[in-house]
Amino acid sequence: PVESAVLDPNVISTRGVHLHSVVKIIIKGKQIIIPANIGITPQIHKPMHTHDTTGTIHAELAGKVFKKDVTLGRFFDIWGKTFNKNCIFENCNGSEGTLRMIVNGFKNTEFDNYSIKNGDQIEIIFK
Repeated sequence: PVESAVLDPNVISTRGVHLHSVVKIIIKGKQIIIPANIGITPQIHKPMHTHDTTGTIHAELAGKVFKKDVTLGRFFDIWGKTFNKNCIFENCNGSEGTLRMIVNGFKNTEFDNYSIKNGDQIEIIFK
């Protein structure tokens, strides 16, 4: 739940969040499957994680939640993969192609700084 009365614009909730966003990665025309259980081991359950290979990112955080806590960059850090305004994995802007991101049907240039929202449909495309 997002409270409109929150005064700090960097705070998205003071009572925790449980968000689901679907991320689709397409590199040079090929869809990359996001693995199941990113951020989950028998010992650890990270606040941002996957359960299956549908591309659904779960963000489950308690207490005060800041925008920076639910960024795509944070998820990719947990995954151990590169993602920023220039690169997805080892594919970087240049002669091989250009990176772009579409969020809910609209071009978005926040890339790793984008704070996911419940129900987001995110496409990360390198071509």
